[in-house]
Amino acid sequence: MVLGGIRCGSSGRSTPETRPSTFRLCPQVRADTVPGLVRKDSELRNLGGSVMGRSLTYGDGAREVGLHIGFDVIESLEDLDFLTSAPVNVNGRNVRILTPSLPRGRLLAASWVEDLKPPCDRLTVIASNTGRSELLDIVRAVEVDQ
Repeated sequence: MVLGGIRCGSSGRSTPETRPSTFRLCPQVRADTVPGLVRKDSELRNLGGSVMGRSLTYGDGAREVGLHIGFDVIESLEDLDFLTSAPVNVNGRNVRILTPSLPRGRLLAASWVEDLKPPCDRLTVIASNTGRSELLDIVRAVEVDQ
């Protein structure tokens, strides 16, 4: 007999589910060589399945850049509709450039897949107050530890 989620029987105890004792971290990622940009913040993101992604924020007072590994942050910006370009080759990466369908203060994004174990293979850069050529320079500067 089951009462309130507790099995009554010979032992009277339920067996708790076990979970992995460690998380798998997505590789370190950085864009430290972009002139003028300084790293402002860094955080781990729980991607589920005992995997932690990474988010880094860079800025210089006028520009702000978010670099994300392990998830496509565009999905979380559900109030913006993005238009996607055909893939552009940037240092061997097939990068999609995304622009909001309505102008949003020079907001641009780039998204691509690296040769890493999913979900850590997804990278996204979101940049405000940058142009397309600056966004591509940021993508070129992204380094991933493998």
